[in-house]
Amino acid sequence: METLCLGPTWSPQFVRSAILHPLSLRNFSESPYLAELFRPDLESRIIGPVDASLGPLLPPLRIYRGSKPYYIPGRCEELLLYTSTVWACLACNAPSPWDACDCSPPDLESLARGSISPHTMMWGHWNQMSEKLESHFNAGFTHVVYADIAGCAGSLDHIRLSEILRHRGAPGRAVDLLDAMHRGWWDFGAQGLPLGPTFWVLLRFYLQGVDERLYRAGVPFVRCVDDYRLLSHGEDEAEKQISVLREALASQGLQLNESKTRIFTRAGVRSLASQKRLIWTGRLKEGVLKPVLTELLRFSMLRPAVLPVLKLFCASQVQPLPCSIS
Repeated sequence: METLCLGPTWSPQFVRSAILHPLSLRNFSESPYLAELFRPDLESRIIGPVDASLGPLLPPLRIYRGSKPYYIPGRCEELLLYTSTVWACLACNAPSPWDACDCSPPDLESLARGSISPHTMMWGHWNQMSEKLESHFNAGFTHVVYADIAGCAGSLDHIRLSEILRHRGAPGRAVDLLDAMHRGWWDFGAQGLPLGPTFWVLLRFYLQGVDERLYRAGVPFVRCVDDYRLLSHGEDEAEKQISVLREALASQGLQLNESKTRIFTRAGVRSLASQKRLIWTGRLKEGVLKPVLTELLRFSMLRPAVLPVLKLFCASQVQPLPCSIS
């Protein structure tokens, strides 16, 4: 049997805490197995990739974030195995100089403490990105490019991901299992990677090549998940930076979302923030209520009351594949 050296953060306890973190639970709040994640025997059902055997996969479940479709594993056992296997790949997560530019969860300091984030909502990470952006402006930059990846979750190539993980020294058994699960879900019509705490980890690996290109090209940037902010001293420099980002994404089989790419001055950023606050008031159901309900699941006394509400709240937002994912 292959000897698998699990990363320093891997343990059944850590995998369980990663799944039950409020940031993660929001991704599973629509799933029919949400209540199963709180069973007292959950930790005993989490096994490492070496001891795992992969049987036939159920069709994954399509869920929505706003109007965007994503997918999650079709049953609890698949979620546990997938999460466990991804965390095993953290053994090859060597720090890079450009890690400081990444505000996405899980940050390396949290991983060292056995967590995925000090924040219970993504707002904490967006605020972190805004604070870094402000510090860049205070350092003398005058313009910022707002850019993101077109259809990010559905555009990530699982074959390319496997190659990246192998190149970085991830345990072979873990990569083989991930590849088998990705191929199985692909056969059901699911493109890209499933949501959850694993998505952020794998995206960090996947975008290392993009971040490195920006760093080595001397482009000051900040990233949170698939959103980039590029800092410059003028529009001409910003246009050149957009070209660098476009080429860097293309090298990883990704595309820049041209329709959402904008150049702002410092004053324009503040105006944009005001506009977004107005937009958020119309997204209370998705942007506030569901995360709050999900966070309440942390409290065992409230869980019996919250679980039925979430089930009713999300019943119409989940369906099994096959279907197309973009």
